[in-house]
Amino acid sequence: MTRIKMVTVQLILFFLLLPAALASIDHVIICEFYPDTYTYRDADEYMAIYNPTDQTIDISGWTISDREGIITFPEGSNIGKNQRLLITKNAIQFKKESKKIPDFEYGATDSNVTQMSGGKIQLRNGGDELLLSDKKGKPVDVVIYGDSNYIGQGWHGPSIGRAYEGVIFERDIEEEILDTDSMEDWNDLRVYHIGQSHFPVNSFNFSGTVCLFASPDCSFEVVTEAIDDSEKSLYICAYEFDNIEIAKHVINAKRRGVDVRMLLEGAPVDAVSQGSRIVSSEIANAGGHVAFMIENETVHDRYRYLHAKYILIDNKTTLITTENFKYTGIPKDNSFGNRGWGIIIEDVNVTSYFLDVFEDDCKGDDISIVKAKARAEAEAGAKEFDVNIREEPSIQVGDYNPIFKSKKIYGDFTVIPVIAPDTALLNETVLGLINSAKSSIYIEQNYIHKNWGDDPNKYLEAVIDAARRGCEVKILLDNSWYNTDTNSEVMLYLNKLAEDENLDIQVRFVRDDLNVDKLHTKGVIVDGNKTFISSINWNKNSPAQNREVGVIVVNSEVSDYFTDIFMHDFGNTQSDSDNKKEGDREGDEPIHIIIALILAILIVGAVLYEIRRYLE
Repeated sequence: MTRIKMVTVQLILFFLLLPAALASIDHVIICEFYPDTYTYRDADEYMAIYNPTDQTIDISGWTISDREGIITFPEGSNIGKNQRLLITKNAIQFKKESKKIPDFEYGATDSNVTQMSGGKIQLRNGGDELLLSDKKGKPVDVVIYGDSNYIGQGWHGPSIGRAYEGVIFERDIEEEILDTDSMEDWNDLRVYHIGQSHFPVNSFNFSGTVCLFASPDCSFEVVTEAIDDSEKSLYICAYEFDNIEIAKHVINAKRRGVDVRMLLEGAPVDAVSQGSRIVSSEIANAGGHVAFMIENETVHDRYRYLHAKYILIDNKTTLITTENFKYTGIPKDNSFGNRGWGIIIEDVNVTSYFLDVFEDDCKGDDISIVKAKARAEAEAGAKEFDVNIREEPSIQVGDYNPIFKSKKIYGDFTVIPVIAPDTALLNETVLGLINSAKSSIYIEQNYIHKNWGDDPNKYLEAVIDAARRGCEVKILLDNSWYNTDTNSEVMLYLNKLAEDENLDIQVRFVRDDLNVDKLHTKGVIVDGNKTFISSINWNKNSPAQNREVGVIVVNSEVSDYFTDIFMHDFGNTQSDSDNKKEGDREGDEPIHIIIALILAILIVGAVLYEIRRYLE
């Protein structure tokens, strides 16, 4: 066999065997590390290793090195199957910052934590390498970042990128684990900040009740009635809350003895509004525990934005909506407001899941949470903030014609919580929902980005793949001026794709004559029996960096309710053809046909004339 043929055979075998090699990793891997921390001299620096095999591995005498320092695991050290071990420099500082207990320490600060021996590791913020080696010194796993120029066993190609303050490098170990000894192993859209949660995907099956509602039609009535029905606890999480009419019901609940807790985003895009400051102060003054997730010199956001919108009632009821608790989102007068969807789920297990999320987001007052009263005192001198203002805004009215009433459904349900950034990008949630589509996908969305940075929009590409499988796809988008460019781009892209590939995709803007303030829904309906309601926008930051909350509900009656709303909104729409220049509209097609016929007649006449001349 010639050398060329031998190399060819080797390459073919390599690519044939590569998937199997990637699917079953037989060794411990480095799964995360934190080089550039918020603390002085990076005291809470740490790394973690993970065992993806199905057996316990003895790591006694194994080492971790950055090629300057080296630390060694003591005798008797083991890592169980699917176990992750945390190794930190300063256990006391690590526990304070991350609220986690480390498995090993190499800085000798806490005698209750198992100590590692050897010279200390200090990861450079600009770039470094981590080498995990067995007791014989053979590299088991290697990772490099930043400006590291490491060339050697266990790694090839460029580093995984630069380190940023407060950001953890994490490998995706929740789904398929890759070990190609390259940056591809660490290529994850999610950006991990210290203190973030890692909630797993869960699914809940129950027989019971859900209540469905829509904004602006009936949301105020449903939301305030749910608040009024609270007896023990009322936990509210929201991006914005400036609706004093809803706040009155919350304050009355507190006066009845209900435990009221509220967590708000401390720096929304347009800044915390005067109304939100008043609402938070009023609820705090009534005895409610109100806090903001903020970022400043000493307090650090765990998420880019706290963008969720939900209420947990009496540890048994979960209310999730696409709308903020604002005058536009949950309007008192239902002739005005946003189009939005909402659901109330009566199930203890579903609520328990979201209670864990709420508690996790409220943890660490010294790290990322500032209480309302403390914030009020700190900002008392600001001209735009006066908590003593009592003048309430007038109730806005509009021209929307309310049609949809709330609906209670008794039946069997499957509910899959979707938490960003924890589970929103996993195949078991949103992508799995879209990929499961067999006949139809209806999407009602505030806006959709065509790309997520340099990468295609994963949600959108999954929808396109569904259309290529033969699914009917209908997408309705907002037409507010600030969304026009983004939504026009994706509309043109999809309509051209549909034309080029003969796909059943229709994309439309909501028309002005629907008379909603804006289309703010973040909803998906698949095959008439699965419905996704959430706070997740279809940009990159929302599923990858924000705290978002949603649910996938499997039940045909739920889908029927929201399909009626979708079809109503979709029927009152304008397509891309309505945005064409004057003289190029579908209504002008008869003119085009007449011109074409005249040209055809002239051409035929010219041909006949030439034939006649030839015959003569």
